[in-house]
Amino acid sequence: MVGQATGGDRESFEVLFEEHYQMIYNLSYRLCGNAHDAEDLTQEAFVKAARAIRDFRGDASFKSWIYRIALNATWDFKRKRKRKDDAHRKYAEETEIAAAGCRRSPSEIVLAALDLLSPRQRRVIVLTYFEGMNHSEAAEVLGCAETTVSWHVFTAKKKLKPYLIENGVSQ
Repeated sequence: MVGQATGGDRESFEVLFEEHYQMIYNLSYRLCGNAHDAEDLTQEAFVKAARAIRDFRGDASFKSWIYRIALNATWDFKRKRKRKDDAHRKYAEETEIAAAGCRRSPSEIVLAALDLLSPRQRRVIVLTYFEGMNHSEAAEVLGCAETTVSWHVFTAKKKLKPYLIENGVSQ
């Protein structure tokens, strides 16, 4: 299927799109935490993939290749966003939650915890814990050594644990 898509077969690319769309949407959502932005980023990743599919050499699997494109699209998006805007949004959400007397769900707490991590650590945690990749697969997607992934997992867990315990998600 990938070989046909790299040869310019649009129907083959559409099949790849259908097969991988939900996976890339889930990744984007976990990285940005917003459904609307995740939809936009998923579309952007597939547009970029469609433009570059003829250059796909098969050095990595198609899945790793499209993951990498999606990670880069999300990274670019998050880098362009100003921290001030994020801080204002979080403050407004927390104020709304507090005013409504609502308690955040565990998934909301985990998404907030991911914001404590560096972009590289967040990517590694999303790929290994949410996407179910082993360290070797995550290293392939990220273009780094497996030991680097292991180190980022270790330091991220060390950083996340106190926050999650404080918010009643972990013990």
